[in-house]
Amino acid sequence: MGTGLLSTERTANVPADRATRSDLVLPVSSARSERAAPEDARVGGCKTQIRVRASAYLADPRGLASRAEQGSPAVQAGGPPGAYESPSQEAHQSAPRAGATGNGSGAVTAWANNKQNCGTVYIGIIDEGYMYTHPDLAPNAAKNPIEAAGRAGVDDDGNGLVDDIYGWDFAGNNSTVFDGVGDDHGTHVAGTIGGVGANGTGVAGICWSVKLMNAKFLGSTGGTTANAVKAVDYFTNLKTRQGLNIAATSNSWGGGGFSQALADAIARANTAEILFVAAAGNSTLDCNISACYPANYGNANVISVASITSTGGISSFSNFGATTIDIGA
Repeated sequence: MGTGLLSTERTANVPADRATRSDLVLPVSSARSERAAPEDARVGGCKTQIRVRASAYLADPRGLASRAEQGSPAVQAGGPPGAYESPSQEAHQSAPRAGATGNGSGAVTAWANNKQNCGTVYIGIIDEGYMYTHPDLAPNAAKNPIEAAGRAGVDDDGNGLVDDIYGWDFAGNNSTVFDGVGDDHGTHVAGTIGGVGANGTGVAGICWSVKLMNAKFLGSTGGTTANAVKAVDYFTNLKTRQGLNIAATSNSWGGGGFSQALADAIARANTAEILFVAAAGNSTLDCNISACYPANYGNANVISVASITSTGGISSFSNFGATTIDIGA
């Protein structure tokens, strides 16, 4: 069945000493987006459609800035504190809201036809960490099966990462993917993708049952393109080495210019039949003219998503592009 993903980004200023770096990647303010997979895109033997609801995101008023880490380009993303609990989400707990529009994911219609279960599909969250112990997320918090059944302190699956049970923190270089309230944006994204539905708690994600894993590469000061590459490859390797049915990654971050290393990592994910869903950005840029990476990568598996309002118009803050941005939500 279709897999729901949501991409959000936050705006940050490019540090003056890094502004000309082609591989600099920065956050964009919290925007929502959606897009359907190309007609010939196949994941796990079946066509996959990626859709998200526009009203699920609010513009981030904080506009947090990131800084470049020494020797590496900066990356950052985030959403407002408590956004995961936002009542603006159409992804609700039970009956459709009165007056809900048809713009966005079509989740209400899907749920009404008993299509809430994506339980055989893994989605990789490339972002901040996420609160996998949250009662609305814990049932969908997937584990690396070899590490989960292995020995503490040992790299049981031989991928060079010790005890990466829920994923890996590439920013901190450890297995603790959730480090507290600073990981609000990653938790927000996880809830939109896979918050448990019909349980009377919090919100419902697009998929009420789905397997979530995390590759954290964004910390309090942002992240690096080098770690973004590692995060993309992490999920590719989990699929190719362990056979996990990873359908897509959610990439709710952006900024900066083209990176060949990241393009190559996305290409490797494409070879493994993993979709790369990216937010268009929130700087009101025309991405046909301005660089909007990673949304502007031309790889066949990239689905770039602009933000629209609940009435179907482009959000005032959203990037756009007639031939570069694939869908709006």
